[in-house]
Amino acid sequence: MFRTRLLQVACAFLLVIANSGVNTACWYLWYQPKMPIE
Repeated sequence: MFRTRLLQVACAFLLVIANSGVNTACWYLWYQPKMPIE
């Protein structure tokens, strides 16, 4: 039951990110010349 609940929360969170945050996150990650990804 706990695992199922966790999956539901994770899916909901991913849907929210996909709907609202993907473009912002991609732009944020791609345009960070001062903070390179190590």
